[in-house]
Amino acid sequence: GTFGGVRQVVGYDATSLGGWNPATGKRLWRLVPPEEGDFNVPTPIAVDGRLLVTTENNGTRLYDFDRRGKIVPKPLAVNTDLAPDSSTPVVIDGKVFGCWGEMFCLDLNSGLKALWRAEDKAFDDYVSIIGSRERLLVTTAEGELLLLVAGGTGYKLAARLRLFGDGEEVLSHPALVGRRLYVRSGSAMCCVALGAE
Repeated sequence: GTFGGVRQVVGYDATSLGGWNPATGKRLWRLVPPEEGDFNVPTPIAVDGRLLVTTENNGTRLYDFDRRGKIVPKPLAVNTDLAPDSSTPVVIDGKVFGCWGEMFCLDLNSGLKALWRAEDKAFDDYVSIIGSRERLLVTTAEGELLLLVAGGTGYKLAARLRLFGDGEEVLSHPALVGRRLYVRSGSAMCCVALGAE
């Protein structure tokens, strides 16, 4: 992405977040979070020249950049409740949808304030989220597919489908191809038709 006017690759090493020059590979900046021990698995998200990151020990943070393309170490906003170890949130129309024991909807433009939280056994473990302006497709580690309404002021479950039998764990991110969703468990694959062809 382009941050502070500088095109760069942003990602993690074992202990820090960083930016690299894509042409030379030179590291441009390093940010070590206050709390140690993050897995650094959720993918950082570029949002209008800012960076949204989330980790299990440091929560969800929104960062800005200076004019040299270096991250400003003090976050613009922090939400310590949404702190997944491996699930990556999605950002849709100024809302951050993420999961850590509950499904969260945070307001990106109001200091990452929680707009709503929803409890469901499906949210107790890893999930992957694919989002559009109207809907969220949530694939759970337990092999369920949940369709959520992304708009509105509260949590709304539109549909729920069990994809695999008990004991089949889903840790891979699904692939959306046209109107078909491909989901892989440890020993099987499922193709779901999401609408009329």
